[in-house]
Amino acid sequence: MGNEAQNTTSTPPFHCQNNYSSVYETGQLRRAKMHAAHLIGHFGSNKNLPTALLQLLETSIILKTTDSKVLAHRLKRKQAAIHADLQKICHFLTKEPG
Repeated sequence: MGNEAQNTTSTPPFHCQNNYSSVYETGQLRRAKMHAAHLIGHFGSNKNLPTALLQLLETSIILKTTDSKVLAHRLKRKQAAIHADLQKICHFLTKEPG
């Protein structure tokens, strides 16, 4: 009976388990998606950005990159189109309101 008690307490702490990094990454991804949704919700309420640009902006924020090759692969679009759309987003973000 003493051995059974020892076996149940020999479980490593949660932060030492292998799945900790996947839980941490999931939390980070969820946080990034929430920030992206808030930002996109702000733009979406103005109805100024088309859906494709909103999707590109969200993907760029989540992946933390503006590399058109990476984004083109992820969104299954041409790299030149991604580059042009990123330029449109930059123009929109720098445009004065009003």
